[in-house]
Parts: sequence; structure tokens; C-alpha cells
Amino acid sequence: MSTSFAYLHSADREELLRADALVVVLNRREVESDRVGYTIDHLMRLSDDPVLAQKFEGRVYLVFEGYAGKQPYESAASRRFFRALTDQWPYWFHFLERREGSLRLALRLLVDVTEVHRVGAAPVAVIDVALLNTTVDGMLHGLAGIHQDLRIGADYTSRASSDVLQALRVREPV
Repeated sequence: MSTSFAYLHSADREELLRADALVVVLNRREVESDRVGYTIDHLMRLSDDPVLAQKFEGRVYLVFEGYAGKQPYESAASRRFFRALTDQWPYWFHFLERREGSLRLALRLLVDVTEVHRVGAAPVAVIDVALLNTTVDGMLHGLAGIHQDLRIGADYTSRASSDVLQALRVREPV
């Protein structure tokens, strides 16, 4: 079974309803312009529409375009842009897919992670734990907020929060 994808910036509501998953592509030119309004307008379509909000829970893929050979979180412009998006639209924990890396990418964009060395192929990094905790708490608040807006019960929010935290669990190097 193949998955059909729609692209946030170009899909109309009918295309979104037919799609199984959604891709948010943030290209380098857009990111470096520091103008988040265009993307916010499109993201608001998801959170303002109860049908789309429920359909795309955990089904949104985050992709940065134009960063060949570099991770988006290594770019100050990408981190700044994504943080500005999140300040206005704090619902990533509801929407982002939790298995392929979009959720972890979002967190790396929001919390500075400094790689200090490698143990084999695994990076060993330093993070600001207080900032990590504050960021995760804020994003969980956004998750609860959209569930409240959608009139989704607390048990559902608890399960979704647990799924997100499990997906973010730090894995030990092998």
C-alpha cells in the first residue's frame, strides 16, 4: 500500500482530504527571508479546520530544501525561522510524524544541541536541559490547546502526549 502525500503550500482542501500524509517544505530562500507569514497562513488551515486537524495528527513531515550537505538545525537562519513559526503556531507535537524524524528535527531546531564528539558513529552532544524541558512543556501545552479547541478528550491528549514523549526518548548508543 502506498501513501499519498500532499504539499502544504500548494494543496487545496480537497487535495488535503484525499492525501494520507502532508509534507511541509521549507526552502532555503523562504527561511533566509525571515518571513513566516506565508507558511503560518498555510499551517493555520490545518489547525483551524477540525477535520484536517484530526486527519493529519502525526502525519505531517517536515522537510527543509536547499541545505545540501548540511542539516537544517546547523543553520542559524533555519533555527530562527522555525522558532518564529513555532511562536505563532505551537501545534507541531500534534501534527508531526513521530517515527521518521520530523518530530526530532523540530526539537533540534528549537533547542540548541552542540555535538562535542563522536563515539563510533554516534554523536555525543550537549544540550541545555532547562531549555529542553521548557520547550517540551510549551509544545505539550500547544498539543493540549489544539485538543481543547477541537474538543478532544483529556484521555486522547494523554495518549498523544505519551506517544510524543516516547518518540522523543533519547536512545542510548549501541
